[in-house]
Amino acid sequence: VHTVSSKTSVLDVIEIIANNRINSVLVVDSKKNFLGIFTESDCLPFLMNYAISKNAPIEQFMKKDIISFSEEDSALEIAEYFLVSNSVYQIPILKKRKVVGLVGRQNIIMIILTFNLIKNKLWDKPLEL
Repeated sequence: VHTVSSKTSVLDVIEIIANNRINSVLVVDSKKNFLGIFTESDCLPFLMNYAISKNAPIEQFMKKDIISFSEEDSALEIAEYFLVSNSVYQIPILKKRKVVGLVGRQNIIMIILTFNLIKNKLWDKPLEL
């Protein structure tokens, strides 16, 4: 999981996403509390807008109203959310507002396949990160 300060420049965040070949960066405050997310889908429109300073802090552009789950939530709950939200590819996992993980659609698919959750009816087990 890649995190940055809310004061990190937008260009630095885009470079982190590109250089690490990741889908998103989570934005945290000085106490490591989750504040928001900036995703690869946010990058291109931002880069094409030459009127915006590339040195502006990420806090001005991050998505703030983000659904998150706790480490106690089950794979089923997260999978159900992915089913109804086509535009979300990754979800932060928080413990008392602190980032403890990031779960993507691929993670949920692998959990379902690996643990054979459908046949064994293990949907209510907490998600292991």
